[in-house]
Amino acid sequence: MTRYINILLLASFLLQGCSSIKGLFGKKSIGDPNDPDFLNKVQELKSAFRGGNIRALDELIEVYQENNHIPTQREFDDLSNSVYRLKKELRSLRKEMQTLRSSDDE
Repeated sequence: MTRYINILLLASFLLQGCSSIKGLFGKKSIGDPNDPDFLNKVQELKSAFRGGNIRALDELIEVYQENNHIPTQREFDDLSNSVYRLKKELRSLRKEMQTLRSSDDE
């Protein structure tokens, strides 16, 4: 039962997003508008994208999403990976329960 409570707490923590996790560690991302160099960093990303760096566009999109409290692609990927692992673990637990029940019946 405690395992399920831990899983539920972990899932709710993941749903809150990476920005809250970054806030716990005090790490400032490029998306912090209180940073004096925020606009300079955004301009650098724009220039990098224009120069052919596709990852710079991803970073710009992530900055916009974090500032507007929209889940980022990375957060969706982490969440779907967590759900996949939880489903896999649940299937293995169900199999264990079935084998235990079948051994009890014998």
